[in-house]
Amino acid sequence: MTHITTSVWKHRGYFFDMDGTLLRAPEEDFYQTMSELGFTYTLEEVYRAYYAAREWYRQSIFRLNSGEEIWRAFAGQVFQHLGLDETGSLRPDWADLAGRLRAEMDRREGDRLYPETRPVLQQLFSDGCTLALISSRPGEGVRQKLASFQLTPFFSAVIAREDAPAIKPSPLPFRLALELTDLAAEQCVYVGDVPEEDVEGAQGVGMQPYLVDRRGRYPDAPHVLRDLNELLRRERLE
Repeated sequence: MTHITTSVWKHRGYFFDMDGTLLRAPEEDFYQTMSELGFTYTLEEVYRAYYAAREWYRQSIFRLNSGEEIWRAFAGQVFQHLGLDETGSLRPDWADLAGRLRAEMDRREGDRLYPETRPVLQQLFSDGCTLALISSRPGEGVRQKLASFQLTPFFSAVIAREDAPAIKPSPLPFRLALELTDLAAEQCVYVGDVPEEDVEGAQGVGMQPYLVDRRGRYPDAPHVLRDLNELLRRERLE
């Protein structure tokens, strides 16, 4: 559904990434769980390994869209980049470790919504903006998370991994979101937390990008937001 937008905002469409943008980034839970299981990697080490695994995820032709196999394959990539051996007398095997991590991360799921997410979405939605979500995660999980946090009604379109022939930063999921919302790229912004996926992807189709950087990891990047509240301050018309 496309709303009739008021004159409050600079753009008509506000499109969002999910993890790290609306919900706490899963790599933070990954790091916390690894620490609780006795591993001594730093947060930055886990971040680097997690992002390397995301690069594999983007480039792979692995088309399983849900289930334990895709998680174990992804977790295995993180372990590999952390320098973990697949087996060893002092460590659990990868499959067992991936299962334990998944269980602990699921336990934290209810706390992942950033406090400003709902008020920001509600404000934009109430003022008649069209909202869409573009995620590279499998659709089943994306839609389940939106429903569990009661965010589904805000979005006119939800694009997940299997909904387009390629994932971010490919222009295809962005173009599909534009098609489904009947908006032009110059009428929209896209908000995400990964420069290589979200900023480059949005720029590739002509959308205004914003990069959410809550930890100050990209001090020199353009279009940086410290949180979603800053999006409202930047986009509200004077």
